[in-house]
Amino acid sequence: MKVKKFAYSVSTEISVYTAMGDFKKAAELVEEINKGLNEYKGKIQWNRVSYLYIEIAFTFFGLNNYKMALKWINRLLNEKDGGKKINIFIRPAKILNLLIHFEMGNKDLLESLIKSEQRFFEKDKLQYRTEIVFVNFLKELITHENKASVIDMMNDLRIKMKKDHKENTNYDTIQYWLESKIMRKSFAEAVKSKTLDSLL
Repeated sequence: MKVKKFAYSVSTEISVYTAMGDFKKAAELVEEINKGLNEYKGKIQWNRVSYLYIEIAFTFFGLNNYKMALKWINRLLNEKDGGKKINIFIRPAKILNLLIHFEMGNKDLLESLIKSEQRFFEKDKLQYRTEIVFVNFLKELITHENKASVIDMMNDLRIKMKKDHKENTNYDTIQYWLESKIMRKSFAEAVKSKTLDSLL
């Protein structure tokens, strides 16, 4: 009961803060979450652990702390879990991982990652068009030499994805990122404005 209470309470609390773009508040929970994950290691369901890893990585991404975001997303992508990983958690982790490396300017590594993720999403039976479209866009973006037209490219992608997307968490993350770039606002501001718009 104690384990379930911990997992549920911290999952709910951090998700409320990240949904509102309040990444500073979300970050204040990381120490408590990390302590609990270590204390209850092996006792918390893998889907809950995965969710917390992604939420923490998303939190640090929202704070522009890409080094810490990468640390937490790698914990999900690299953790040995006895084969329990399922695509519902790995897919958003892979998209966020690409965004992290893009923001860190890891162009050479990003090129190889994009090739790998293209293969993954193309063969994944649960894939949505959103991921394929975005990975192909990112491939074009990192080799695009006309910097002046980048915003136009991002806006075209935003419109296209809005028309084509199916329900999945990757759509929201990508839209927040595009919004922040196009409107020249922080990622946190983009998340907050999108969330408030959805409540109206």
